[in-house]
Amino acid sequence: MNWKWGARSQPQNASRFRCIRTVGIVFGLVSSLSFAVLAVSPKEEQDWRSQDFWCGDFLQSGPLKKWAARQHSKRCNTPTAQKLANVIVKPCDRLLQNMPIVHSIKFGDIEAETYEDMHCNINKRLKISRKGKVYIDELLTSRFPDTWILNDREEQCFFYNIGVDQIRDLDGDREPEILVTYHTKGAHCCAGLLIYHYDLDRDKYHALSHYFGELGYQETKGLKDLDGDRILEFDVPDDSLFWDYKILIAEIWQYRQGRMYDVTRRFPNEVRQTAFTILEHYRSLTDEAKTNWYGRGRLSAYLAYKYMLGEAEDGWQKVRQIYPGADREEVLSNIKEAIKELGYIPGTHTERVDLEPEPTEIKSSRRGLAPNQKQRHLLNAKAGQQLTVKLSDIAFEKGTIEIRLLTPQGRLLGTLDRYQQRRWQGKLPRSGDYVIEVYSPTGAKYSLEFDVLQPQ
Repeated sequence: MNWKWGARSQPQNASRFRCIRTVGIVFGLVSSLSFAVLAVSPKEEQDWRSQDFWCGDFLQSGPLKKWAARQHSKRCNTPTAQKLANVIVKPCDRLLQNMPIVHSIKFGDIEAETYEDMHCNINKRLKISRKGKVYIDELLTSRFPDTWILNDREEQCFFYNIGVDQIRDLDGDREPEILVTYHTKGAHCCAGLLIYHYDLDRDKYHALSHYFGELGYQETKGLKDLDGDRILEFDVPDDSLFWDYKILIAEIWQYRQGRMYDVTRRFPNEVRQTAFTILEHYRSLTDEAKTNWYGRGRLSAYLAYKYMLGEAEDGWQKVRQIYPGADREEVLSNIKEAIKELGYIPGTHTERVDLEPEPTEIKSSRRGLAPNQKQRHLLNAKAGQQLTVKLSDIAFEKGTIEIRLLTPQGRLLGTLDRYQQRRWQGKLPRSGDYVIEVYSPTGAKYSLEFDVLQPQ
């Protein structure tokens, strides 16, 4: 990794910051004079100061924030704002427009650059070039939902870190991928990854996103070739049970030809050892701990591993023997439902979406699928109602999913997927049970939202 402060020489970079520093110092002395020279009336000055956070803050904290506002917000483009910007900021504008690069990474004739942003990370750009030709020059946040970006602007900042991490051949095809990592604000959320891969036939780059959650692959040092086949694995635990039980489940993903595959089940020795360790830890707990949320979490993880190994019957037998509570059947039933929803129990499962008593917006719980598994959501609706189905939580998503919407007669109504078609909306032709069928060839995590409206 080649960290640098821009493509120019150090003396020129130094001159930029001397200019910035000088304007910051001088501005405090000349701001009042500038109002007078520019014939800015008291009312205009008050309007200027109250335009928004950026305009008012510029007068008190120096020109850099005003420069950022002028680059990223149109709310300061008033005549008064422009008068002051031209006098105070313009002398350094040429230098400020060429702000330094956070860092640049090269791999052969491929270069990826992440540009510094003046306000948090919402306007950080990624540029990818090959043999001098620019293929990608985009805002990194363009890959995320508008709600994330809105949060970033209001909370300052939703992303506390986002940028290119490394260029590496993940799948052994001698064509390196570009890895962009992100972390959002919050105690436990969220670490994720964007992988930019080159399409030789179309001569363009595509990007896929992958959510890790509690930990990213940097924290776990989880990017490695576990089985010596020259294809790297992301060995990063899944946090689907963390929020309820404070436990992470081992999960191994592999990138191949533009997709991420859940390959955890290909490493049975590691899975079996982890399951054994969890069970022994559970045995060491007090009876009180065994029956509270902590103990139930360890049993959930243990059974998830046993299903991955194809040893579910043995797992349930052991759990029934060692769980000490009188509420055994209720607890084990809840555990089974939880790990089924997360895709650890094989087979096609059906879930009815309850719209009673009134048709309304329903956000389903997060769901998981094992490789080549299906999940069916049944929704009873009436002819003429308007149905909206959308993938609602990109932060949770992993793997590839293919979604089909079927009428009560089995006719295809529409399709969804993670990248091209995240939302479907239409008027329902018949009354009855509509099927939303979700399939994953790779293993996946997803979250769906349903909205049913009465006909007008």
